[in-house]
Parts: sequence; C-alpha cells; structure tokens
Amino acid sequence: MTVATSAETASEQHGARNSIGFPALVRLALREFRGGLGGFRVFIACVALGVAVITAVGALSDALRSGLERQGR
Repeated sequence: MTVATSAETASEQHGARNSIGFPALVRLALREFRGGLGGFRVFIACVALGVAVITAVGALSDALRSGLERQGR
C-alpha cells in the first residue's frame, strides 16, 4: 500500500497543471527587459542570421540541382 504525499494530492486536485498565471508572466518579462534590450537584439540578430543561412542553402541547392539537370540533357 502506498501513501500519497501532500504534493501529489494537491497536484491531483488541481488537474496536475504546472502553469503560472498571466501576471507572473508579465512580471518575468519585465524583469528580463530590465537589463536592457542588448540581449534581445542579439537574439533577433541570431534569428535573422539563421533565416538567411537557411534561405541561402535552399537557393544554392536549387541552383545546383537545376545546373546538373541541364547538363544531363
């Protein structure tokens, strides 16, 4: 026979949700922005660089495939 702990019982009563409320999310976001937008700019730069690399690889792949198909004819 197992004995349920109070934490297990509490999570079962609340549907085992581990989410936090909207006010807590806003508080966390404001705390992150308190340090400035430097980190956010780095994040945006990384996303832009990633998109550019994926686009470049796709374009290069299409160009090579097209060139090889024309040469094979």
